[in-house]
Amino acid sequence: MKFFKNDLPAVPIPDFRKLGKYVLNSVICLLMILLLFYFLCTVVLRTTILNPGFGVWCLDRSTYTERLAGDMQKSMVNLGQSSGIPEEVLKKTVSTIQLRKQLVGYVTTVSNYLAGEEEEFSYEVDTSEFEDQLNEKIDNYALQQQIGIDSTTRQGVRTFVKECADIYTNGIVINARLLPQFRTAVRSFNNLLPLMGLLFAALVLIQVGVNRSFAHTIHWLSICLMILGMAALTMSLLFFSTGIIDRLNLEPEFFKELVGTVVGGIAFDFALAGTASLTVGLLLKVAYNRTRKKRLREVREMHEMWGG
Repeated sequence: MKFFKNDLPAVPIPDFRKLGKYVLNSVICLLMILLLFYFLCTVVLRTTILNPGFGVWCLDRSTYTERLAGDMQKSMVNLGQSSGIPEEVLKKTVSTIQLRKQLVGYVTTVSNYLAGEEEEFSYEVDTSEFEDQLNEKIDNYALQQQIGIDSTTRQGVRTFVKECADIYTNGIVINARLLPQFRTAVRSFNNLLPLMGLLFAALVLIQVGVNRSFAHTIHWLSICLMILGMAALTMSLLFFSTGIIDRLNLEPEFFKELVGTVVGGIAFDFALAGTASLTVGLLLKVAYNRTRKKRLREVREMHEMWGG
């Protein structure tokens, strides 16, 4: 008599070799994603903050120049009221064309300094044309009103024009005391590029050795690129959908608008880079699948030929 019936299904024994290979590939894939994210940030940094053209684009994209000119004009009018200069004399004192030229020069100098093209940060606002036009306006007004200008009055006019020039300069030059620290961080970030490139190449070679197949490495690389692309697109989407810049307490309002334009441009470049990464990843995945299907078809045909 049998007390036990051996009719239980056999428990499959896991293939620890395949499991170990999958875990190792996953770890390598994670490291490759981190390195690819570094490369993506490097590209975006060089096409935005370190690119003078990006700063000019932000100025033209926003209303910063026009609103800054209006803010300067208002400050000069207030100064004129305390100095006895009528408001009509100060109308259209700040030219948006001249102001944009000065802002473009300042933005270009900042980008070149951060990129390491300039060792020392120095930018001097040229106020000579502004001062000449303001002096001419005051002289014409005095002539029309038949107001005599003696040496004392002339000295007062010079002082007023100088104070207006200071308003003009301070409006253009944003506090740059943090630029050296930011430049050091950017330089350190860029200096890691050769090392990161070597690490990425080493990971690719390790993955080729683990899988003993270049095709399988392409498969895992496509996964890395697709994950990176989706992450970059998600980050950009979150920025544009949450309106985080509107929540920041930045003054004046037109400076807040400029910051939003700059960050929005960076987020847009992240979206473009993410789209490119996702596209390349999908193309590699399609190429891998086609190669794999072709290989399986060849193996099946070979089996059929030998079996027949």
